[in-house]
Amino acid sequence: MELVVPPLPGLDALYLVGHRRAPPGLPDDPVQRVGCALVKRGYRIQGGALVPDPEGEGIRLADEFQVTGTQESERLTEEVGGVEVPKVVELRRVTREADLAPFKPEGDLVVLGFHAPGAGGEARVGGALWMWRGAASDLPDDPDTLDNLFGWEPRDGPVRRSEGAPSPEDLPDYPGNVDPPPSLPELPAFRNRFFNAYRRGFRVPAALSWFTPGAQIRITGGDGATTREFTLGPERLSGTIHWWCARGPDRPTYWCEHPLPDFACDTLVVEPELDRAYRIWRGVWPLGATGDPPADAVRRLTLRVEEA
Repeated sequence: MELVVPPLPGLDALYLVGHRRAPPGLPDDPVQRVGCALVKRGYRIQGGALVPDPEGEGIRLADEFQVTGTQESERLTEEVGGVEVPKVVELRRVTREADLAPFKPEGDLVVLGFHAPGAGGEARVGGALWMWRGAASDLPDDPDTLDNLFGWEPRDGPVRRSEGAPSPEDLPDYPGNVDPPPSLPELPAFRNRFFNAYRRGFRVPAALSWFTPGAQIRITGGDGATTREFTLGPERLSGTIHWWCARGPDRPTYWCEHPLPDFACDTLVVEPELDRAYRIWRGVWPLGATGDPPADAVRRLTLRVEEA
């Protein structure tokens, strides 16, 4: 499948196929297979604006993590000298999460660094308070709260993990410190919010909306009094799927077109101390449903970026 990406600075894109919890109204098919056009753009923060950065980070295909120690697994075993013993597994802390979620129902706002020991802070989007933490919110057993103002919610933490597991009683079925399997949407009580990485304990509203063009971002952190402000750019992203609809030969002149609506800007990661940031948009559509292009028939995905 060919991916056609506009030659714009700081822009990277990827096509992927995944699963999500089906929208309400489809009780007989709780798991929905989806195609996803993932677009990422890196920026420098200059003069209160985001300036596209040709050296910005590309799409992250895997977690970046730090090994913090080891422990014996409660579930995994291995044979040593003819004896079955608990397997020793690494304890890992994710320091940067991969970008490969096929869908995010809410907006992810992550602020890396910009935090002093014992200090609080907040983040506002369009004037609305999104994230807040008090001066006594450092958690010694959660290094992310020590390093970052609003970092990544651990997937194996109690809140996020419960969003991806059938019930608290089923959590022991996953070995300690081993990520749950990739077939999470097949679990009876899986919630798409599991794909979101924002810190649950610091969220202020009940839900975080997707980001809109031109929104004002104001982050207060550092010693609890330092502020960074900037405005999101006007970019709007959309695309067109070109697919072979079995009407004539499988050649471009015979391919059908399936326009995609505007993509959701669902992720903003900011590093205020380095004056850089990146945004992620996702265009998501169902695969296999009546009237939708089948995954094996898609031949080209053309992305469009409107910057005005």
